[in-house]
Amino acid sequence: MKEQIDIDSTQNQTNSITSDAILKSKESLIKTLTMNWPLKSEIKNQNSTQTAFEKSAKSYDEDPFTEFLFSAENNIVSELLDISTWDKVLDLWCGTWKYIKLFAKNTEVEITWTDISEKMIQQSVQNNQDSNIEYEIANIEDRLPFPDNSFDKINCAHVLKFILTQEWLENTFKEIARILKPWWVFVFSNNHPDRNFEWEDFKLKRKEEESDNDNEIEMHLHKINNYIQACKTAGLEIEEQVDVTISDNSNYLIKEESFKKTKWKKVIIAFKMKK
Repeated sequence: MKEQIDIDSTQNQTNSITSDAILKSKESLIKTLTMNWPLKSEIKNQNSTQTAFEKSAKSYDEDPFTEFLFSAENNIVSELLDISTWDKVLDLWCGTWKYIKLFAKNTEVEITWTDISEKMIQQSVQNNQDSNIEYEIANIEDRLPFPDNSFDKINCAHVLKFILTQEWLENTFKEIARILKPWWVFVFSNNHPDRNFEWEDFKLKRKEEESDNDNEIEMHLHKINNYIQACKTAGLEIEEQVDVTISDNSNYLIKEESFKKTKWKKVIIAFKMKK
């Protein structure tokens, strides 16, 4: 839940990524990729982020704060995306998250699910056996491994906080615009930059497990104007901005006194954009 954390990782990174374990698990759904066109050299943070999520892959879906985020925003994100039969959908860098179950309900929808972490992908393969899902490993800062105008809908949930600079954010949006079909939809959500409560007042019923991840990943909370500028630079048009508040959708996860203090407070921001 921390919005800015010191980085502490020096693990080396190679651009070539292989996934033998995943291929054995579900060979027909996995592609092994070689990335060769980095947009920005933020290798240190990429390594620390990848390492942290490798560690937490098995327990990621059980994390109480992850569950809270999904419960708070899933209805809004679903409405913004408005996925229809025959849509080709990309979910960028979203681990084992529950959106994959939500999107796969319509078996005619073609879903591509990506993450930076091989173990996150492995866990997702184990959890989701739907035949309309294809899994790929893709780094958050590399050229995305898809042709121009590939997807009707793109979702990106709680990832942009790992993008540390405005230049990097703008390059990411340009890549998303490149692979999005004209007139179609890109939706992202992230921690709200204008959150109007203190984290000390926010207590979940189920305590989050202690983790070293908070010391390994550097995060940056972009302001709304940063998103607007990145959108303009990439040639995207903002259709809708939604302030997601703490509401009855997620009160079952929050301690009673905490819910009284934080109800209707802004916690997540979501944008719907079109190319």
